[in-house]
Amino acid sequence: MADRGWKPTVTFGGRSVTKDKNPKTRTRLRVPIAMEDIGGTLQPLDVLCVRTTAFDSTVSKFNSEEFWMGGNTVGSQSEMMRHWSQIDVSHIVLIVVVAWLANVLIQRIVPWAVRKIWPHTRFFLLPWVPLLRLIILVAAVVGIAPLVVKPTPENLLALFGAGGLAIGFAFKDYLSCLLAGIVLLIERPYRVGDWVQIGDTFGEVTQIDLRTVSIRTPDDNQVLIPHATIWTTPISNATCGQHELLCVTNFYLHPEHNGVTVCDALRNIALTSVYLKPDRKIVVVAAQRPFGLHYKIKAYPKDAREQFLFISDLTIRGHDALRQLGIQPITAPTAVT
Repeated sequence: MADRGWKPTVTFGGRSVTKDKNPKTRTRLRVPIAMEDIGGTLQPLDVLCVRTTAFDSTVSKFNSEEFWMGGNTVGSQSEMMRHWSQIDVSHIVLIVVVAWLANVLIQRIVPWAVRKIWPHTRFFLLPWVPLLRLIILVAAVVGIAPLVVKPTPENLLALFGAGGLAIGFAFKDYLSCLLAGIVLLIERPYRVGDWVQIGDTFGEVTQIDLRTVSIRTPDDNQVLIPHATIWTTPISNATCGQHELLCVTNFYLHPEHNGVTVCDALRNIALTSVYLKPDRKIVVVAAQRPFGLHYKIKAYPKDAREQFLFISDLTIRGHDALRQLGIQPITAPTAVT
């Protein structure tokens, strides 16, 4: 076959290159304007590559992403991170030491100064200590990052993306509470002033925030419950936006007595209570138990916040009235099971 300026054409990764037959220029690559058919056939790639080592290495570089992107490979570790010889280790150590000292000073000096100098401001100043420590940590990370990572637009985008993903995982519970708070505003299972039971906590709802609900217990403790608990925890609302709350007072009595007399006596005790709401019905119920009879007075106080005073008044005056009737209460531990 005659040599017609032998220039076989080969395609690498969608790009076409040619190789000269001339030994002096055999290792040079050129991008052809058009494909050239040599003898009606195209020699395989592996046959062309083994003819010369220089050509094979050039083909490998030609097919690399760095060759076509000018050596700027997005997201590569060599491009994102600085070379170790370019990292100022002393500067990084200085930032770490300063941040650690500032953290220790804030953690120890501020509480000491509040106790010794401004004791009346402890509820205002001490909650700021964790926030100040977080600010120091963020400032240290921001100061160290440019010393280790090249501040190019691509690297910054990658860092912000990774940081956003990490923050999203860290705050997924917080976002769940916010979403539950929005659902709570729509469904309104409880309102401020309601007496509710959420899990093991019973008390009055005093405040509803975006993330938590504040409940004041009968022992005057403030409990914060995340809104996310509404997904899995049953909620019992005793008032449902009203000022009325049903109170139940229990009496455990010996079985040897007249039940009608006991019911009348307990009803009169409820009627004469100063905490009773008179326009609501009083109900006295009895149930047989293995130890005797269990009586309940069900009545409403004037205000839900008087429920414990109301129950105490009925309990004390009720036992006095039953004692005068000669009816003995059950005091065995099994009486309350």
